[in-house]
Amino acid sequence: MRRTERITMWAGAVLVVGAIAGGAAFLAGNGARPAPHPARDSDLVPEDVAWAVFEHCNPPDEQWTRSISAWSVSYADGSLHVEAIGTSPLPEEDRAYVDGVNQCLSRYAIRQKLYDYDARRIDGPAERLLAYDVAARWLIPCIVGHAADPGYMVGPDAYLDEEQAPWYSYYSLGDAELDDVLAARRECGVGSQPYAL
Repeated sequence: MRRTERITMWAGAVLVVGAIAGGAAFLAGNGARPAPHPARDSDLVPEDVAWAVFEHCNPPDEQWTRSISAWSVSYADGSLHVEAIGTSPLPEEDRAYVDGVNQCLSRYAIRQKLYDYDARRIDGPAERLLAYDVAARWLIPCIVGHAADPGYMVGPDAYLDEEQAPWYSYYSLGDAELDDVLAARRECGVGSQPYAL
């Protein structure tokens, strides 16, 4: 190999190594940011726990000390939003409270639309008794084990009454912390087991 060929070869090798090092440095500086992605389904609050989120953001004892007589709750952009119904116009302190409730609610992305609370979603007596059996033997002990005790267990008569749907209340906030209720719901499953409503 001639001397000029060797010089050309080494110069080419230096250029290739330099290009690789420059490209790696560029990618390390500009390609290290993660691509934005929507929340994973496991990060979302199950829709049947939406009321517990509302209770967390708007403690029942707090709301009655204000001029707010009722709430209008809506679902938009993956979270709950409330408007106060009461004296018009609301005092500034109450408007600030409503804004605080909405800020709190915006931190919790709800999985789907608001739950349909129609008690007839489990139709027949056999299905309702099966749901009672699952709740009594497995679901309630599982929820209690996660420090989210619903505080009651109704009997089969409440399950057989077509006007009642006791499974909607198993994940109420009550005295539990919201994180415990969410953990219980994720581990124990929907309150209407073995039916997913």
